[in-house]
Amino acid sequence: MCTVTITYDENSNDITALIDKIRALGANVEMVKQPTYSPDFVAKVQKSKEDYISGRYKKISPSDIWN
Repeated sequence: MCTVTITYDENSNDITALIDKIRALGANVEMVKQPTYSPDFVAKVQKSKEDYISGRYKKISPSDIWN
């Protein structure tokens, strides 16, 4: 037995036809949706959001951004 991984656009109708043909050949097809963003990035964004809600942020005027 071997495993084949196919990456595709979710909006593509062609993938459905391909999967149907593979199943018709008697192969087992398992669909696994992978997260789009890395878990580290998601954790960083969530922490930043929590910090903002808790008031842990610094306001910078656009005119002072490079000072």
